Parts: sequence; C-alpha cells; structure tokens
Amino acid sequence: MYVSVHLANCHKSKPILTPKNEKKYISLVLWENKDGVDKFGNTHSITVSKTVEEKDQPNKYVGNGKDLRKTEPKAAPLAPVPNVGGDVDDLPF
Repeated sequence: MYVSVHLANCHKSKPILTPKNEKKYISLVLWENKDGVDKFGNTHSITVSKTVEEKDQPNKYVGNGKDLRKTEPKAAPLAPVPNVGGDVDDLPF
C-alpha cells in the first residue's frame, strides 16, 4: 500500500502525545473506495480518526492511497475442444 497524506490537514487535529517517548502520533482511518479506482489511480482514502464527541462532524480527509499488489490478469475461459479423433475408448492400450 502506498499512501500520501496532506500534513496541513492533520495539524488541526490533536495528535496523541505518549508520555514514554514524547513522540507525537495521529490516528488515521484508511479504507477502500466504494467507487473503485479514481482518475489518479487511487484505490483508498484516508481521514483523521474521530473521537466520540466528533462523531457527528464531517470527516477530515487527509490523503489517498494506492494498492501496490500486482494482480494477475484473469485468463479468459477456455472453449471446449471438439473430439475430432473418435471415441477415446477404442484405443488399443
């Protein structure tokens, strides 16, 4: 998965500060787009996680993502081959 996050949209949210290492973290939500691939090839969207108090507020979109897994193209189903050599039961072995 490759993602791109617009940091200017993230700073408005409250990052989580952990007391142990004093590093800042932000919780994000990543999901697959229900409309499929957009015109830029993005397959996923990213928003900032909401608290219980923020559940009725609109999502804060901060980025998009692309699925990097290589998918094998599906082969077309094979057509049945006609039996041109007669019945298989008449073989001598």
